[in-house]
Amino acid sequence: SVIPWICPQTGSDPVELLWHVNERPVGGSLGEGPPSSSTPWEGTPDQWCLTTGGHWDPTFGCGGLSQFQNTPSCPAVKVCDPEYDLTSCEMGDLTGKHGLLSTASQTLSYYEDPYITNIENMVGLSINFSCASGQPPVVACANLLPDAPPPGFA
Repeated sequence: SVIPWICPQTGSDPVELLWHVNERPVGGSLGEGPPSSSTPWEGTPDQWCLTTGGHWDPTFGCGGLSQFQNTPSCPAVKVCDPEYDLTSCEMGDLTGKHGLLSTASQTLSYYEDPYITNIENMVGLSINFSCASGQPPVVACANLLPDAPPPGFA
């Protein structure tokens, strides 16, 4: 769960977060993996989330934070419209496709995204959570890891 005071909020409203799959793992470039105790990394842990790059966008949805923004592949910014034009959404833009992530519930939540690839294809990418207000920019991040095999499976 999110520490209640980490995102600015009014009254007792639940904290709502932006959430996105990003193009690189926490603290490193794709293929490198995150820094470890044996691999020194420039910067502090609170900066690691900022190294994850743009929103993962293999289908060129070309939103404002697409990994391909300002390249010939994405000459203009599109606004994610999952209801009428799913192609306008970055694959990693979970906020655009599903809305803000509320911290109101302290129970485990499941989200189904029929418009994203198999999670095994996203190993090595990261997921970031940000305050809806944009301040601070990122409050939590994690690398996406392969699913563990079922018990008894070798």
